[in-house]
Amino acid sequence: MNSSQFMLLSSLGFAVMGAFVKVAGSLEIPLLQIIAMRALISVFLSAASIFRARVNPFGTHRLLLLTRGIVGFLSLACVFYALLHLPFAVATFLQYLYPVFTTALAWIILKEVPDRATVICVLLSLCGLVAILTPVIFDLHRIGVPTIAILAGLGGALGSGLAYTIVRKLASREHPDVIVLYF
Repeated sequence: MNSSQFMLLSSLGFAVMGAFVKVAGSLEIPLLQIIAMRALISVFLSAASIFRARVNPFGTHRLLLLTRGIVGFLSLACVFYALLHLPFAVATFLQYLYPVFTTALAWIILKEVPDRATVICVLLSLCGLVAILTPVIFDLHRIGVPTIAILAGLGGALGSGLAYTIVRKLASREHPDVIVLYF
């Protein structure tokens, strides 16, 4: 498989996970229980991979790994909260704003200057956000959806951008499965 196929498979996996979160919410399973089940599956898979690769599961840059884990948890909690309280399409749209935040945070934290095409894409994404969310926000208020759910969706995207920026910093220093295990 090439990288494009892996990206498509990853997107499919996140879409399926989002659908399962929505179903779990309709069954009134608490948010933290949903997150715990996802974490349990992730720990099992990454621990098996770490065992196979024979690497130190604790890593060497523990503070940065722990930061990545905490940011990832908080981001995931926000994303799942948005999925539980917003229409699926709106919550998914908000989550997929993470590249905008990743670009900005990589520039600020990692000093990676975005090229012109990236800046144009970020600006177009922000225009799309305003164009799509403006009528949706008014409609959501009309039907009684709390603003906190929209803010959680945006917070989840921001947290994902920060988590990906931290992963970028860790990528050359730690085994990928160790990074996933801390999440």
